[in-house]
Amino acid sequence: MFPIQSSSVCLPLLNGADEQKRAIVSTLLYYDLFAYPLRADELVRFVHRDNAAPRLALCDIASASDWWSSSDGYWFLRGREYLVDLRAERQHISTIKLTQARRWAHSLQYVPGVRFIGITGSLSMHSATPEDDIDLLIITARGRLWLTRTLVLMVLWTMHVKRADDGQPEHPDQACANIFLSEDDLALPDHNLFIAHEICQMLP
Repeated sequence: MFPIQSSSVCLPLLNGADEQKRAIVSTLLYYDLFAYPLRADELVRFVHRDNAAPRLALCDIASASDWWSSSDGYWFLRGREYLVDLRAERQHISTIKLTQARRWAHSLQYVPGVRFIGITGSLSMHSATPEDDIDLLIITARGRLWLTRTLVLMVLWTMHVKRADDGQPEHPDQACANIFLSEDDLALPDHNLFIAHEICQMLP
């Protein structure tokens, strides 16, 4: 097995490591892609493990190992200590964006057919950057998906916060209502790690 590399950090081989350590490293590595250190309770909740594997408990997480370190209540890959300060900075940015999102939700709740409004993406984890838009997931009443979708997008457009479909990568503080589901059909066609995290992290 090759050494694990994250940016400029090179971690030792996982050869011989038990399944629990592999699961912890896999989870920290996934969140490292988003520059996001985890609290112990988050690591327990989101740990990558097979359904048959024993559940991870808080007491199972060592404060440090050859692969990870911890500081101020956060766990991260070794050499990535600076992510703790970055998470605090992004949390402050996210607090402002969440205030905006709640104002939008207050207006959207009156749209006929809206049953649920959720925030997904980086903002749902309080890890947004100033350039990020705000991703929304909307659940509609049975048989009203397309009508409700049209009305929601019209309301966002009227409020001048609808993200433009211009192919640009950055739309700061714009609403991206990118997932619409009907209450009688909540199944998602894509089953992968990214989608699983998106749903688990969703903020109602």
